[in-house]
Amino acid sequence: MLCLKGIYAHASHTTGGDMTYTFIKDTTISGNLFQVYTVTLLLYQDCKDGVSDAIQQDNPAFFTVYENGGSLLRVDTNIYYDPTPGSGGATTIPQEEVTTGCGIVPLQGNRPCLLRKKFSKRYYLPQNTAGYVVVYQRCCRTASVENLVDAGEKGVTFFCTIPGAGGGMRNSSAVFKDHPTPVICMNEKMILDVSATDADGDSLTYEFSNIYEGASGPDIKPKVTTAPPFDTVQYQPAYWHAAPVFVAEPIQIDPIAGIVTVVPGKIGRYQVGICCNEWRNGVLINKVYREFQWTVINCNGLIESYKPNAGVNRTVLQGDTIHFHAKGAIRYSWNPATFLSDAGSPDPIGTFTELGDHTYILYGETNNDCKGYDTITIFVREHSGYTAPNAFTPNGDGINDRLIPMPVGKSRLRSFSIYNRWGKRVYYTTELMAGIGWDGKEQDIGVYLWQIEYTDNLGEERTERGNTTLLR
Repeated sequence: MLCLKGIYAHASHTTGGDMTYTFIKDTTISGNLFQVYTVTLLLYQDCKDGVSDAIQQDNPAFFTVYENGGSLLRVDTNIYYDPTPGSGGATTIPQEEVTTGCGIVPLQGNRPCLLRKKFSKRYYLPQNTAGYVVVYQRCCRTASVENLVDAGEKGVTFFCTIPGAGGGMRNSSAVFKDHPTPVICMNEKMILDVSATDADGDSLTYEFSNIYEGASGPDIKPKVTTAPPFDTVQYQPAYWHAAPVFVAEPIQIDPIAGIVTVVPGKIGRYQVGICCNEWRNGVLINKVYREFQWTVINCNGLIESYKPNAGVNRTVLQGDTIHFHAKGAIRYSWNPATFLSDAGSPDPIGTFTELGDHTYILYGETNNDCKGYDTITIFVREHSGYTAPNAFTPNGDGINDRLIPMPVGKSRLRSFSIYNRWGKRVYYTTELMAGIGWDGKEQDIGVYLWQIEYTDNLGEERTERGNTTLLR
């Protein structure tokens, strides 16, 4: 036993979890009324730096059921997750990038490995007025956690409280909508959704919560857990459950929407607890807890910077009017303001009376104080004509599958031809119906010449030529 204790004392691997329940039905057994519930444990494990033996030894999970405020009811030691691919029993949670308030960070070598195990058990519980508490305890959390004392030596407690049914209560707990976000960026505003849904339509509110300790002694996987109330973790100085992260500005949680806003100020790992409160008719009927871990990294130089969207380049005729549609910001400014009705609007009207190429720089700001630029060019021509894309992808996905000439103003097509690199004509038409153009069938990838003969709006016969690349 001493040897085993030494082996498993540092078996750090757990990053978080939560326990929820679903009411199934009432039933009668031998004249006694029972309520049927399915209890589900979601267990999150570090499959990158966690101890692999400890991860494997989490299966099966052990649940203990207590009468709320009372005695031990039962112990279950054979709760296995379903290893079948696609069953949801064991799922690796991907995170390829971090979305900050001002851009996208590809994680590359910083990708986490977060493994989610799902353990479920159906219970037939005798109806009572006090309710029940279902408990899971296991050691240990991942080591090197900044905000907890001896995190790698401390285990977790996940539990759910099923309300009593004496007053006719039939409740399914709230369920968190998404998995936790493992990696976030230092000195970047992170906006993270930790909200839940409720099958009964109960009102939900959110707050930071304590996280709970268990299985921290010699028995690192107890068949019979300790009874509630449970011990809470010990935080390092300067941290507590409502301030679990070293921050550049105060961390906030929207109590109604369940949105966390945080600007982490220090690299490291941090354990965080969230409580979802369920309200029915103005009365608090249940609480659901989730514990998770954030790994804060330095994203300097990795962020694909924010920029607004000015739209795509356009070709118009002299005297034409177009409507701009900028996106991605809450404040806009166009430069220069020439030909524009309102340089401070995302949707100005442009009336172009002068020939030439007119390039505009769009400046945008978001409600996260992100600032960026985009450009758009308006090509103003004297007569109508045609142009064509510089590439298309005839791969059958329904996007850019055909090369279709685009008219500028009113023109009458006389012919549309495609030539390969050896000058052989591989496509020819004298009319273009909507959505019909060259499909590139039986042709190799590469560069092709297009030629369009047409009559412009002034009655002049003209020819336009250009290159396009066929990609697959």
